[in-house]
Amino acid sequence: METNPPIPAQSAASVEDQQRQRLISIIAPILILGGLLVTSTTVAAYVLNQGSWLDILGGIVVVGVGTLIYVSNRQDQVRIAGLLIGSLLILVPTYYLIIEGPHTVAVLLLLAGIVFADLLLGGSGGLVVTAINIAIYASVGLAYEFGWLAPAYVPSFYVDLGTVAATSLGLALAAGYSTREMRRALGQAQERDMARQLADERKDQLLAELQTRDQLQQRLVETIYNLGSPVMPVARGVIALPLVGVVDSQRAQQITAALLHGVAEHQATVAIVDITGVPTIDTAVAGALLQAAQGVWLLGAEPVLTGIRADVAQTLVGLGLDLSHVTTLATLQEGLEYALSQHARQTS
Repeated sequence: METNPPIPAQSAASVEDQQRQRLISIIAPILILGGLLVTSTTVAAYVLNQGSWLDILGGIVVVGVGTLIYVSNRQDQVRIAGLLIGSLLILVPTYYLIIEGPHTVAVLLLLAGIVFADLLLGGSGGLVVTAINIAIYASVGLAYEFGWLAPAYVPSFYVDLGTVAATSLGLALAAGYSTREMRRALGQAQERDMARQLADERKDQLLAELQTRDQLQQRLVETIYNLGSPVMPVARGVIALPLVGVVDSQRAQQITAALLHGVAEHQATVAIVDITGVPTIDTAVAGALLQAAQGVWLLGAEPVLTGIRADVAQTLVGLGLDLSHVTTLATLQEGLEYALSQHARQTS
């Protein structure tokens, strides 16, 4: 029967790339819309003589880079999209710091760049962008502090409004996405824990069932052995052990123990073992039966072996054992008559 090949589990790296790809698919349209928003507001401000063509150019650059990020992400070029975002997160705050100085909007873009770098790049990439932005902020801030740089112009309120709106929207969506991913990861962890707990409970249940079955099977085997070798008192001082079925080495040991226990329990003087119902007697079983007979003789009782057939007689002769202490007879009836006569002779 053909079986389907196992499906390899996703690595942690591939799962992380998928998460970044989903986040980039959210951030890229925001960059495009934010760039369009900044471009439209700066164009309106420029028309009113309240803006600069540099702001217009910056908005167009953001739209272009956002489009490249979106296309790269759609083509599964997550690394390229991440590098473009990292570059943008460095260039945009740097532009605002140089043009406006270390003011509110520039600081907001700087912090947004750090947050997005950590979410999108992660690990060393986020730390590198964070270190670069901090170094740029410190350098430009010191340059303004010592008068080496001066604001090129004061942007209009509309330009700052568009920038703040786009940045805030991106941060809100990124935070919402991170929250959803955390909840999803937590839910998956809880599902895995629950599945593991159910599997452990099922395993314990199966182990308990197996132990119960083993105990029942052991009891059944013991019952079968007991039923297969019943010691029956047929008269005072006389016991009989009729055997039926196949006798292996383990059952031969159990027969020996049952026979000796019956002799001691019933204070028997004659113990009959009938093998009429045993289909085959091999050398090992015959030897075990003769050893049981010798044990009976050592307990002071006379062992009588009945049901002797021609093949059994040949096996016993082939063993070359001492049969002087064992009385052998052809049928169980002869054995009973012999045992009763022996018992009557001993009691008279």
